[in-house]
Amino acid sequence: MAEQLDLTIPVAATGGTSFWKVDALHLFRDKAVISIALDGENGERLTLGYTGSEATNLMIALNKADLSVKSLHKRILERLVTDGKLEGTVSGVPDSIPILMSPSKGDLAISGQIPTVSM
Repeated sequence: MAEQLDLTIPVAATGGTSFWKVDALHLFRDKAVISIALDGENGERLTLGYTGSEATNLMIALNKADLSVKSLHKRILERLVTDGKLEGTVSGVPDSIPILMSPSKGDLAISGQIPTVSM
């Protein structure tokens, strides 16, 4: 199960989602904006974010973070709770979907195996 934020109180929307999962993270360094898109279990969409010096400081911290200790999605969800934007508890384990370059065409490919590339 991918990491998600199990909500303390379900959202009163269509079906009433009981969790949010990170779908997208956009970092706009020059504009000092972070946009986070979350998806609920019934197709709900929630976009939250940060601006100004708060966004810049978060981007600097993220750039230096050791993501082998704590996943990016868990950090995002925990930060949203710490900052009072959401209430809940993070559950699940990180997804592992490697994105690799195809050695023959240079396109992105999603694969469970790492190809051998000779130079």
